[in-house]
Amino acid sequence: MHQRFCCIVLAATVLATALGGVATPASAAIRVVINDGTNSQVFYSSDDAAPFFTTSLGTYDLVAGASFSNFSNQSASGASLSQSLLFGDSLPSGMLPTLRVTASVIDAIAGVSNGQVTGANQALVLGVALARFTLPNTPQLNVTSDVDSNASSMVGTVQNNSTVNGSVVSSLAIPVDALNPPDAQQAGTVGNNPGLGFTLVSEIVVSGVSSGIMGSLGSTTTVTALTPEPGPLALWGLGALGIVAAAAGGRFRRLASH
Repeated sequence: MHQRFCCIVLAATVLATALGGVATPASAAIRVVINDGTNSQVFYSSDDAAPFFTTSLGTYDLVAGASFSNFSNQSASGASLSQSLLFGDSLPSGMLPTLRVTASVIDAIAGVSNGQVTGANQALVLGVALARFTLPNTPQLNVTSDVDSNASSMVGTVQNNSTVNGSVVSSLAIPVDALNPPDAQQAGTVGNNPGLGFTLVSEIVVSGVSSGIMGSLGSTTTVTALTPEPGPLALWGLGALGIVAAAAGGRFRRLASH
């Protein structure tokens, strides 16, 4: 158990070192809230591309994570928000409470330092508006929610709840042990006002896991423009055009034969 815990702490250190060199101009920020049903902590990063946190929370000895969005480099091909998480505890027995890690792309706040926030700064971070992606600028959006996990616990599940414009698209809840994991990816359609843009939030939920767990997981939320399928009227219209074209061709051949 002690060896596994040391390994995951080392992994967290490597993750922190790797992210330390990332410097991306940000026009938005990221808020991360971690909660185990009893305890809650809030983290803020003025960089929407690679905010990192590491902490302990209640019975969880280690919760370390990073969140990434493409807000600063938006593309008409789609928007994205992903999370990477390391977690574990060293309790000898029992079950752990449900762990929720929620990453939100928010408007940047002047004067608030990166890292865990408390008191007045926490109130500011929790109260700030969600930032709005402007691309893709279509009235209908396709939202895909996915999650993957690799953990020592033989029981428990992990799920990614993706929220776009207040509408939730959840991945399937899959086993945390990653033994023959099913495909967790799910997709849904969300409405959008192209003149206003859309908001993006990702919530990882780890539930029903046993004590002594050491694990890692990742989630991905993607938003792309919805390409509508041809409807019955459109198909009927194409068929009608074919009939008209055939009739016109017949008339042309008859005129040419005279």
